Amino acid sequence: RGQSKIIYPTFYNPGTGDTAIVERPNPFVPGRYTLTVEKSDHTFDEQTFSWGVLTLNPDQSIYSPDQRANLAFAVLDGHGEMVCDAQLELTIKSPSGSTKTLTTANQEIGVNVDTCQSKELTITSDYQTSFIPDEVGDYTLTLTATTSTSTNTIIDHLTVQEAPIYSLQRLSATRIYPAHKYPVIFSITPTSDYSGTFVEQIPAEFAISALTETQLKDWAQVPADSQFITTDFHKTDTQLSWELSLKANQTYYFGYEYDSPDESPKLYTLGPATIGDWQETRSWSIAVDVVEKSLGFFSPPATWTSAGDTTLALAQPD
Repeated sequence: RGQSKIIYPTFYNPGTGDTAIVERPNPFVPGRYTLTVEKSDHTFDEQTFSWGVLTLNPDQSIYSPDQRANLAFAVLDGHGEMVCDAQLELTIKSPSGSTKTLTTANQEIGVNVDTCQSKELTITSDYQTSFIPDEVGDYTLTLTATTSTSTNTIIDHLTVQEAPIYSLQRLSATRIYPAHKYPVIFSITPTSDYSGTFVEQIPAEFAISALTETQLKDWAQVPADSQFITTDFHKTDTQLSWELSLKANQTYYFGYEYDSPDESPKLYTLGPATIGDWQETRSWSIAVDVVEKSLGFFSPPATWTSAGDTTLALAQPD
């Protein structure tokens, strides 16, 4: 509950009734994978499949009732190239069990074609939609992308609380091109005064730098008299931390800039952020697109018909 979930390739042995789920490596490298199955008689089967990327990011992990949730999506094929003509279907299941479906076909999910086809620096998402949750509890988000070659699905969540003690919004890119540096901007509004530490989780491979007040204003696009925090952060291999002094019901903006390794395609996550004992209920996903254009995507898993114990070994792309 409240955590991101990926639908992984699944392999079923009808002889024993066992099911094996192939966990996604972290960091994840899209591309052509080879799965080797060693059976109990020491014979081997191999199955190759393309494993692409589908990402979903709400701008907050926790909302208040009737607060609009803005969702960003990215679709990469098995070689990490942007897919700008995917048919997307988002099914939203409320805490009471009612469902609502939004699609690109009905133009309820929009595609930013110019952004999607560009490798220029931007934090505008390739696909986006929004909805207003009106029930308290966990919402389940099931996103399915259909391309010319295959279909891929992920499941994610967001939470609605009657009176969250913090409103924390993230402004950043869902799909990046690794030659650029990208901002992460937090917008935080506490319901009571707070003095203490704010901690962000980061990949160890990322180079991190501070954002100036001018950069915060330019990226956040908020009034110039807004409250900006530009104090230095403390960095370890996998964490950033700020010492904050916040006033109740005042909105503050702060953040950082990251430079991912010049490697693609990959998938990274940021967060969850913590403020004292409070924590975001999900991480922010970053899809890293590839430099050279190519084709491919996720293809259906195989089924082995032989009975007996099996051992699975997964080989990543180079």
